[in-house]
Amino acid sequence: MTTVLTLTVLESRLTPTVRILPLGDSITQGGYFNSASYRYPLWEQLQQAGDSDIDFVGSHNIVYNEGSGNPDLANYPNYYSSFDRDNDGYWGYRTDQVLPLMPSIAAAARPDIVMLMLGTNDLGQMGQAGVAPAAANLGRIIDGLRAVNPAVDVLLAEIIPIGPDASGTGSYYTTGSAWVSEFNAQVVAVAAAKNTPQSPVVVVDQFTGFNMSTDLSSDGVHPSRAGESRIANNFFQALARYLPATGSPASVQTVVVNAGQANTTQRSIVTNVAVTFNTVVTFNGQPQNAFQLTRTGPGTPNGNVVLGVDLTGSTATQTVAKITFSGSLTEGSATTPSLVDGNYALTVFSSGISVGLSGGDKTSSLFRLFGDVNGDRTVNITDLTAFRNAFGATTTDANYQPFLDFNGDGVINITDLTQFRNRFGVILP
Repeated sequence: MTTVLTLTVLESRLTPTVRILPLGDSITQGGYFNSASYRYPLWEQLQQAGDSDIDFVGSHNIVYNEGSGNPDLANYPNYYSSFDRDNDGYWGYRTDQVLPLMPSIAAAARPDIVMLMLGTNDLGQMGQAGVAPAAANLGRIIDGLRAVNPAVDVLLAEIIPIGPDASGTGSYYTTGSAWVSEFNAQVVAVAAAKNTPQSPVVVVDQFTGFNMSTDLSSDGVHPSRAGESRIANNFFQALARYLPATGSPASVQTVVVNAGQANTTQRSIVTNVAVTFNTVVTFNGQPQNAFQLTRTGPGTPNGNVVLGVDLTGSTATQTVAKITFSGSLTEGSATTPSLVDGNYALTVFSSGISVGLSGGDKTSSLFRLFGDVNGDRTVNITDLTAFRNAFGATTTDANYQPFLDFNGDGVINITDLTQFRNRFGVILP
């Protein structure tokens, strides 16, 4: 679910030390599948961004059932050293169970900023009947925080999807999955109702772009390590408004077309572009606003492509923005559309990066031409040989080439051949 909410722009408050409270359920506490939770990659990102004037606060400093390899230190090597483990995550708790704890939580933590993500257990345990009470309780939890700090800033998260249980644990939470979108709509409504200039409430969309195949653990409830990174990135970008724009300007290190694919030379299908920065960056506003991809010809239509930005490939030391496409300048697969044929200019705006870009805006060129398997800007006999070898193949066959499957239906057939034939002999200027 994509949500749009116009809220007060928050001031940077990271001088002096700012107290940040991670408040939630087991997704916040950690301990599932030997996990340290999203808090670990978020802390690493904050430190890499150069801000040492932050303090995670809360009454817990261990994950659920900590010990004997939980969490897995191979995945969280700084867990017992530099990582600030404090939090108020409560394993299995619904909003109505957290609410009575708020006087003691708020008084002990005295947070300046709260990352609040609750509701999964309400839906998992109560189904649709949990939607309205959970939303009302979120509002009361915010009231409880304000009772201690009337100027507290709240980052209120939409919850992640609930998926099927493949772990064999017999999770019954799957029944609550149907109500996640309804609940998240209520989260947005709560934020709008509770937002004030003195105590802003900002929605953090943790739902949109969450990949249930790669971002969820096998129980269908808790995030995988990739999911933790996605949650961390979303909170990091929300926190960016508090981070002072200090340090040297960033630079674009690499621009890779079709990142993550086996063949990054082909330009037959172009489904993404990955922009890697030399350091961790924060964006001024929505990440996609820092980029512009324009079709420049030949012929028409020309204009700007609708962009989406996925930051989950980022590391503790570098931001990686994977840009995907939608809208009228795309075609092919409904789930992973490609750019239409043509030449394109990709611009990274210096103004979209908190510290700017060294040398100003960065522009790169790319192109797409269906049937061009080797990236030489033409469809010729070399490409025909490759197409002929793949013709008739399906996704289970070794000779299947996804970049020759024009419509992404899992088989290279007469539909794809027609598209290839229409371009045979074309040279893209």
